[in-house]
Amino acid sequence: MARVTRLGAALLIAFFLFPACGFEPAPPRAARGTAGTVYVVDDERYVRPGLRPEYLWIGFDSPDQWNRITSHAIGTTVSVGGRAIRDSSTAGFHLDPATTLADVGGVPEAFHPIGDVATILDQYRGQDVFVILTVRLVALDN
Repeated sequence: MARVTRLGAALLIAFFLFPACGFEPAPPRAARGTAGTVYVVDDERYVRPGLRPEYLWIGFDSPDQWNRITSHAIGTTVSVGGRAIRDSSTAGFHLDPATTLADVGGVPEAFHPIGDVATILDQYRGQDVFVILTVRLVALDN
């Protein structure tokens, strides 16, 4: 009986911890790409001190871009760019799958942590905002 109690407690703790870490069990419909979708976390180098890395689902409509992103192993740091669109997800936005690019590259000053993008969208309300994120791959969903 003690095993069931410990297992139940572990499941309860996991249930409450994952949302706090930005875990979303499935990609929001608008973020899903026709070629595939990846779950990513901020590269810690671009997160301001005192803040936690955030998570995001990123969809790819382009089979070529999907192949580029999936050529990397889980845990690999990659740069991804796309047009940011405000939504109700944990991050507050998603990248338009029709515009996402893998291995964008660029100068480090151009990279944004996931948590900054919602603020950027507020500053440029009504305008198209293309952002570049440097992230680690967590999971693939295709």
